[in-house]
Amino acid sequence: MEILRRALPQRLILFALGVGAVFASVKLAALHLGLSEPLRAAIMGTSLELGRTEQVFAALLGAAGLALLGVLFLVLSLAGLRLPERQFVLKVHGEGIERARGEIRVAERGLTKMIAWTLEDVEGVNAAEPRIQLGRDGWEVRCTIALWQDAAIHEVGEEVRRQLRYALERHTGLQVGRIDLLIQHSPVRQRVA
Repeated sequence: MEILRRALPQRLILFALGVGAVFASVKLAALHLGLSEPLRAAIMGTSLELGRTEQVFAALLGAAGLALLGVLFLVLSLAGLRLPERQFVLKVHGEGIERARGEIRVAERGLTKMIAWTLEDVEGVNAAEPRIQLGRDGWEVRCTIALWQDAAIHEVGEEVRRQLRYALERHTGLQVGRIDLLIQHSPVRQRVA
């Protein structure tokens, strides 16, 4: 995140250059196609006028080049930008000798991958897609589970709940307040003789 903050001024400059170049290319093309009035400006007593030239093809080629340059600047300004990942903040209140206070930030993606990995080890589970959020009573989990067709839904569902509760409470130290499961069936797995 720190790298993104440091690079932000450069990204904004590139973005502004890109927008400016695209706008200038559109204005230049419109001017040479007769869709726009000539540009007039007076800077420190000097008058400047940008009008139509006889070499329309060259002017349009220049406008296209300027537009490509603008698009390149726009792409460079947006390249590699990712929205910040959602994180959960766990407050730390130490006890005894370790009276340190602070916080631990846990990335949502990492936590959901850990849960999915744990649940896929449960017998009968083919795949798991958990979604988690921190609620008033602790973790709130909605999980889509794909079971093999020969799996017993009730038994596997209870084991999934037990494993999910254990993994979240063990890794984060917070209680699980709610677990909702959506169970689907996968195709029959190939039996090995």
